Parts: sequence; C-alpha cells; structure tokens
Amino acid sequence: MRHHGGVIELHTPRACAAVDAGRGGRLAGLAVDGRELLVGPPDAADRGLGWGCFLMAPWAGRIAGGRLSWHGHLHRLPLSVGPDALHGVVYDRPWTIEQATPTEVVLGCRLTATPCRSAARPASD
Repeated sequence: MRHHGGVIELHTPRACAAVDAGRGGRLAGLAVDGRELLVGPPDAADRGLGWGCFLMAPWAGRIAGGRLSWHGHLHRLPLSVGPDALHGVVYDRPWTIEQATPTEVVLGCRLTATPCRSAARPASD
C-alpha cells in the first residue's frame, strides 16, 4: 500500500487500485494486468462526475429541481448539475481514512446536508 496526498494505492499481484479519499472517496484508478480500466481525472483538482467510480449517497440518479418528498415532507436537496440534484452529496467531499492495509481500505463520510443524516462507510478489499 502506498499513500500520497489523499490517494491510497492497493496492490495485488495482478491488480492495482487507487482510492482518492480527498475527492469523494472514489475509485480513481483500477488496473488489471497493467491495463487501466477507468477514466482518470482530467487534472489534480477536478471533483466532477466524469471520472473514476464513486459512491452515490444518499441517492443515485437525478432528482429534478432538487425536491424530494419523503414521509410526507418536502426536502430541498443541494443542486449539483443545473437545476437538479445529481448522485448524492458525497462524490466530491473529502472522506476520512479509517483503516488502510496493503489490500484493503475503509473510508468514512458523514452525511449532514440532506434529510438522510447518517454516515457512509464503504470498505474495499
């Protein structure tokens, strides 16, 4: 395992995965037998939706107008793409590295800006 900046690299004999904790806890790279399988970031600062593989929490997809009706209440979600709320609120936030070994990483991110106040904690091994 290598850790530089917010990026953790996990290695097995045939594969290498790069997890970017600083930019949404996303899988920023995945190479198997030397072949990269994911589109990488266009630059060192990009937090957009067009690269890597990221957790969409607390919802996946587009919520028109950022308005969510939940248990009889209308909630306004943060708008991320034009007039809509897209793919949750954690894809561009920094995540906390809770545990890291050469082949596994556990990240955490607290959800506070939505009606779904909780935590996301994906593990990868």
